[in-house]
Amino acid sequence: MLCVCGWSTRYSLITDGKCLVGAGGREVSVLIVESRHFSFIGLRSMIDGSRGMSVVGRAVSLDELRASVGSNNVDVVVVGHLYGCVDSARAVDAVAAESEVEVRLALLVDPSVADLRKDGMSCEYACLPTDIDMEEFRAALRMLSAGYRIHRPEQRGFPRHRGAQAPTLHQENSEIGEITRRESDVFSLLARGYSNARISSQLSISENTVKSHVRSILTKLGLRSRASAVAYAYEHRML
Repeated sequence: MLCVCGWSTRYSLITDGKCLVGAGGREVSVLIVESRHFSFIGLRSMIDGSRGMSVVGRAVSLDELRASVGSNNVDVVVVGHLYGCVDSARAVDAVAAESEVEVRLALLVDPSVADLRKDGMSCEYACLPTDIDMEEFRAALRMLSAGYRIHRPEQRGFPRHRGAQAPTLHQENSEIGEITRRESDVFSLLARGYSNARISSQLSISENTVKSHVRSILTKLGLRSRASAVAYAYEHRML
């Protein structure tokens, strides 16, 4: 199970542009832990809006969390606010330890908070900034679910000033040809989790052209999938 824990959001698994896939190629099942109704609605809309993921339930208390984890085939637990818990991250961590379930936690945090450490946690965890947008959020979920780590926002991965020119793409295979400016444009949107259709609309090019650019980009960068492209973008601080 992959568990994303945040003060208002959390994540899930990876994509080939058409759908996200879980173990065995099936759809990713998401449990949302959020006692605040409007926060739950927001989380559900972001997850339901991403093909390949589905929300299978909601837990607002520790008892409901234990029951849901035990009775549902859950791939991802998205944790916002757990009723009656001062530290929802530690609460989920404890339930995971009880259940002997492998869990990853993603914390949505204010970058101005000085101490982001969670000493003594059993699970691996990552921090995402509170000003993360939906596309970056989905991309982070895909990256986490694929087994990649996201460092704390003050360290790397989420530049504080958006709109700055992205670093030059580093090609693993220099014999195939230079990456064009248009391919760089496509890559920047691909790495943010955009579908081929949305890239097509954003750049005013056909979907077939987008597909051709994506294939070329993956080949030139030595990447195997769109998931690898997301990871590459984070590792090279391009988002």
